Amino acid sequence: MAFQLENKDSRDLDSERIFFEDLSPEAQKKALALQGIADYRDANWDIMPLVYYYEPISNLSQSEIDDEALYFLKNIV
Repeated sequence: MAFQLENKDSRDLDSERIFFEDLSPEAQKKALALQGIADYRDANWDIMPLVYYYEPISNLSQSEIDDEALYFLKNIV
């Protein structure tokens, strides 16, 4: 049985994910330190995104991408 959803969110989240590899080397070091891990694979960051970002990340600078991910890791996780 299929259900029809009204007002379905049409954003393509596949293009709106920030992965560990998207961070600058400095932000990668900060992210690891914030979580107290030595290898990003220990947190499954090699396969899971750090952040689902709800604006086009192509419009963000590298600094904004870093800030968004680090803010999430400090305040949400």
